[in-house]
This record gives sequence, structure tokens and C-alpha cells, in this order.
Amino acid sequence: APAVQGRRIDLRGLSTGNRPSKASKESWSFAAEIVGNASLAGKGIRITAGEVLKVIDLAASYAACVHAGHPTCTTLAFDHVELLVPILHGDLLHLDSRVANVGNTSIVVQVVGRKWDLLTRQWIYTLEAFVTFVALGPDKRPTIVPTLETGSEEEEELRAFLQARSLLNEQYEAEQIAMQQPGA
Repeated sequence: APAVQGRRIDLRGLSTGNRPSKASKESWSFAAEIVGNASLAGKGIRITAGEVLKVIDLAASYAACVHAGHPTCTTLAFDHVELLVPILHGDLLHLDSRVANVGNTSIVVQVVGRKWDLLTRQWIYTLEAFVTFVALGPDKRPTIVPTLETGSEEEEELRAFLQARSLLNEQYEAEQIAMQQPGA
């Protein structure tokens, strides 16, 4: 079983050889939901960001679980959440989710959301988020996930962007640890 060292997981006990691979389009999913409280619909009242994050998490977790091939993927982090347009009680929200990058046990899902505008009868680009999950096996320990095949130039650019962000996050974490050391 992998051992936890600080915030990192030691994967030396897990075999990562001969991992299966899946294309991003194999785990693409969507969710559509009328959000908020029905009694507040039509009154121009915004829903809280927490309610939006809950819907994003549900949509993203489905894509992560499909990619992992089993039903247990735990949300590790929300990254780069952009809420671009106010979302009101009673709005129809449509979310598209796809796996954008994978590690040994982690899966990063991109979620893009639109809401239906009743006045213009058009979809309005509303939000974008990246959500990171950790795949858990039956023993509730991190488990190896399939690699990701990129099928387009856009998917490859997105994957490179996320890998660069991951390196920056690691550098930031190392700097934070160094600052906490005595004599720093």
C-alpha cells in the first residue's frame, strides 16, 4: 500500500507498468440541471458559489470515475475556477466535463458550463473549472489510473498547460515548506 509522506503519496509499492490508456473523449460527460431554489426562480436572485461548486463537482466526478474505470474518485482540489456570469435561481445550467490530464493516481477534469438565457434563447458561456480527483481502490487507498491519449492539438496544449501548472504548484509548495523551516 502507498505511504503518505507529508502531502505526497509514495507510490513505490504500486506497479505503474503496462497501464491501459483511454482517450479523453471516452470519459466525456455532461450534466444539465435547473439550479437553486425553485421558489426564488424568476426573481433575479443569484445562487451561491458553493451551490455552483457542488454541481461542478458532481459533473466532474462522473468523468473521473468513467476514466478510472471504478466508482470511487475523491475530490482533491478545485483549481482555476472562473465564474464569468451570474447564475440565478432557476437557471438551466449545462456542464461539459472531460479528462484533461492524469498522473499515476490523480485525474484532472476540465468543466465548461453554459446557462440558457430565456430572453435571447441562447446558451451563455458561464464558467470554467479544473477539478483534481484521486482514484481510490476497494481498500480506499490510491490506485493507478489509465494513461490519457490526446487526440487533438487542443487536447495536447491543454495537457501541457496543466502539467506546467502542476510544476508551478510543486515549486510553490517547496517554497512554503522552506519558509516554515527554522532559520529560513
